[in-house]
Amino acid sequence: MIVFVLMLLDLVSFVIISLAQFGSHTPFQLILMAGVYLLSKPFIFKDFMSWIDFGVGIYFILSLIFGGINLIYWIVFGWFVYKLIITVVYSFL
Repeated sequence: MIVFVLMLLDLVSFVIISLAQFGSHTPFQLILMAGVYLLSKPFIFKDFMSWIDFGVGIYFILSLIFGGINLIYWIVFGWFVYKLIITVVYSFL
């Protein structure tokens, strides 16, 4: 059950940064909350994938300050798609 909650939170974070990346007027607080969520994951779970999420959280905060960076966004997109597929596959095995 916790896996699906974390997957949902990751998906919500990705949607928020996608909206911000493509010019939607996403509220500052939503982007900040998504970034803080991803920044806190490695200190809670202490695994390698959470440290990658930490890097994504840094990207969230930097994109909030400086605007979106297109190449990095597509790398983040690939990371979230990978995590979603792995989570779904391992959850149903």
